[in-house]
Amino acid sequence: MKRFFLLVLLITFLIFSGCLFKKPSVEVHKTSKYWSMRNAKSGSASAQKMLGSMYYLGDGVPKDLEKAYAWYKLAANQGDAGAQKFVDIITVLLTADQMEEAQNQFLTHQSEIKNGK
Repeated sequence: MKRFFLLVLLITFLIFSGCLFKKPSVEVHKTSKYWSMRNAKSGSASAQKMLGSMYYLGDGVPKDLEKAYAWYKLAANQGDAGAQKFVDIITVLLTADQMEEAQNQFLTHQSEIKNGK
C-alpha cells in the first residue's frame, strides 16, 4: 500500500510539474547536465536535486536510481524537503545491494564536495 501511495504521489507530481509532457532537445540536455553537475559539485542543493531528477527520470541521461538517490540525498542533507521525499521513494524501490551502491556513491560525492574536487 505504501508503494502504491508513493507511486501515485510521484505520478501526480510529474504531471503537474510538466515533466511528462515536454521533451527538450539533446543539446538542451547536455547543457543542463553540464551546468547542473558543475554546480552540484560546488555544493548547490538545487543543482543536486536537479541531477537527482534527471537520473530518476532518465531525462537526458540514462535512468539510474542509485545515482538519483546519491544526488537527492546530498540535497536533502542541506534541508531540501522535496529531495528528501524522493530519497524516501527511491529507498523503497532499491534492493539491498543497490542501496549499498547508492550510499557509496552518496559518500563519494559528499567527500569530493567537502574536499573541493
